[in-house]
Amino acid sequence: MKVYIQPNGVTMVGKPKQIQLMIRHYMNHYETIEEWIQAPAIRTKAHLRLIQ
Repeated sequence: MKVYIQPNGVTMVGKPKQIQLMIRHYMNHYETIEEWIQAPAIRTKAHLRLIQ
């Protein structure tokens, strides 16, 4: 499963079940996608990276 955080959105690549579980996980931490994108890099997992 790969998650690419971009300035204008989030792209998830993986099996549908993995994507659903990841969305549920992040719904517990962030109210909106915008909050997730703007979160400091130290709050996100090391395998997630910002694409510029």
